[in-house]
Amino acid sequence: MDMKQITIQKQGEDGFKVLRNGLELKTHRDDSFPPLQEDIATILADDLNYIYDNVKGPDVRMSMVYCVLSTLYHTNKSRGCNGCSGKPDPYDLSVEIVHLIQWDRCFRISPNPEFAIPQRWANDPVVTFLGEDWVDLPVNFCSTTEQMMDNPSNPGFVPRKTIKKFEEVLNAFTRAQRFSVTLVGDMFGDFSVSLTTLLIAKLVSPEDYFLAMLIFRYEKTSDRLKKQEKLERDIFINKMNNLLKALDSEGLQQLI
Repeated sequence: MDMKQITIQKQGEDGFKVLRNGLELKTHRDDSFPPLQEDIATILADDLNYIYDNVKGPDVRMSMVYCVLSTLYHTNKSRGCNGCSGKPDPYDLSVEIVHLIQWDRCFRISPNPEFAIPQRWANDPVVTFLGEDWVDLPVNFCSTTEQMMDNPSNPGFVPRKTIKKFEEVLNAFTRAQRFSVTLVGDMFGDFSVSLTTLLIAKLVSPEDYFLAMLIFRYEKTSDRLKKQEKLERDIFINKMNNLLKALDSEGLQQLI
C-alpha cells in the first residue's frame, strides 16, 4: 500500500492539520495554517497528493487549492494584510476586469479564417452568456490603454455594458472566487478574463477552457490533442475540479 506524502491529522474538537511527510504544512509565508475543517483539509490533501503523484518537479504552490487557502489566510481582515499593494481595498482581491478585458481574445477574433473558425467555437460560452452584448473587435497589439487611445488605428474598447455583465458576476463572487479568477488567469497569460470568470462560475467546463487556451494562445486549429497536451489537460482538469470543490466547501468560509 503506497504511503501518501500529504495526510491530515485531527486537532482539537473540529480542526484538522495538513501534514507533509509528518510535518505541518506551511503557508507560502512559512507560517502555520489555522486548523481547517475536515472537508477543506481533505480536498487540499487530495489535490497535493495528486500533484506529487502526477507532476514532474512537484511543489505545493502548483496546487490552486493551496494558493487560494494561503492567500486568503494572509489577506484576512482579522490578521491584517502582510505585503498588500495599497490598492483601495487590498482584502477584496478584486479582478481588474475593466483593464484585462481590453486584451481578452474572446472579443478579438483573428482575421485569418484558419484561426477564426476554432476561435469562434472556443468563445461560444462568452457569446452565449452575453447575447447581443458580445462584440468582435480587432486584435489589440497595444501595451496599455493609453496606447490604445493614442493609436491612429485604435483597436476599439470593449463596451461598458458588456463589461458590466461580468462585473455583476464578479461582485456576486466570494473573495476566494475572485482570487481564483486572477490565479487561473495568471497561469495562462490572461488570454481571456471573461472565459476565466465563466469557468469559476461553472458556465464553462475545465476541458473546454483548456482547449480554448490552446486555440487562442497557441493558435491550435483542431480539437485533437497531442499526447503531451492530453497529459497537461488531464492535470489541469483534476486540479481545477479540486479548486471548484474547495470553493464550494464549508471549510473555506472560515478564511473568507
